[in-house]
Amino acid sequence: YNLLIGNIIGSNILNVIFVLGIASLFTNINVSSDFINGGNFIGIVFIGSHLILLLSYLINKSVSKISGFLLLVIYFLFIFKLF
Repeated sequence: YNLLIGNIIGSNILNVIFVLGIASLFTNINVSSDFINGGNFIGIVFIGSHLILLLSYLINKSVSKISGFLLLVIYFLFIFKLF
């Protein structure tokens, strides 16, 4: 479990922070108003996916095939909505 948490923190969170931080040293990063206005959708996806993971862990102590499938569907819908 410690390796899992380390991978999540290291790979996802810190890489995004460092990449955006270093990129912003060289150029301005512009965020379109469409992206900001779509923040509610991103928040709903974030909360929904975390609820699925939390409930799956509390009930089964693992991620079941159904939970994995739901997360995959949410991911595809999220990517489809962004583009």
